[in-house]
Amino acid sequence: MKEQKNGNNKKVKVKKKLPGAAVASIVVVIFILLIGVACGLVYFNIGNSSSTVINVLKTRSSAMDVILKGQSDIAARELKLVEDTSKLATEKGLNDKKTEELKQAEINIKTQQDEVNKLTAQANQTLIDMKYAAAVYDKMETAKASTILSKMAIEDIIKIFVNINSNKVSEIMAAMDPKLASDLTKSMMPN
Repeated sequence: MKEQKNGNNKKVKVKKKLPGAAVASIVVVIFILLIGVACGLVYFNIGNSSSTVINVLKTRSSAMDVILKGQSDIAARELKLVEDTSKLATEKGLNDKKTEELKQAEINIKTQQDEVNKLTAQANQTLIDMKYAAAVYDKMETAKASTILSKMAIEDIIKIFVNINSNKVSEIMAAMDPKLASDLTKSMMPN
């Protein structure tokens, strides 16, 4: 904690935040560990069930978008709270009401940070699940992969294709209904 003087020359303790680089480093380490676990699961071919993979993809496909939006919203709120806290600390005198507001803002930041951590863990799990599903389809016979993927939403198919070897993707698309393959191609093109 760092001490500052306010307008009444009273010392006020101000908490230092964990630097963004440290948080990013922690997230990267966790991400690398999760990828290692996922690679182990794929390598030892644990749970080789197409229906399980499809169910996981359906339940988690939109989770990534929700998590990313939530993280962005929380970061904006946190920045706003930090700015408000700084303004309050530099004012002439902090009365009891403003001190209570600062405490509540800190509680809100802690709560929001906990939510960010939870959403980050969910996002990492979704990424692991996507990479696992992609590995399953990458090893599957082209005709079977094409049949299963043809029954899924285009957005989910694209998320899987991003993680599969491009040669395998082209083989799968060649085995698909031409209309679906065309729609997939259009969806993968930049706007």
